[in-house]
Amino acid sequence: MDADGESIGFGGMLVDQAGREWRFLLRNVKLNRAGAAYLHSLADGPGKARDVEIVHRRDYAWGTVEASLGYADTDADAGVDLAVQDGLRGYLSWRYATR
Repeated sequence: MDADGESIGFGGMLVDQAGREWRFLLRNVKLNRAGAAYLHSLADGPGKARDVEIVHRRDYAWGTVEASLGYADTDADAGVDLAVQDGLRGYLSWRYATR
């Protein structure tokens, strides 16, 4: 977040009796609020990002599958470069532990 960033988030997790897991996270982030640090690692000027993410994890005999879907909406003045990208993102992963 660097020196003058602000992040407010709200999240939750639900795990059912079978061990399936659902997580969600809402975030409102303000980066380089003063705009004074041009070498700021996340934003070279003032910027904002609103973000939502949902994750689902499920265990099977052949491994654990996890899927995520998220969306970020960013605002910054013209010419300001933000490390956070606008738009939809997601991933799908599979893990298998050997014993």
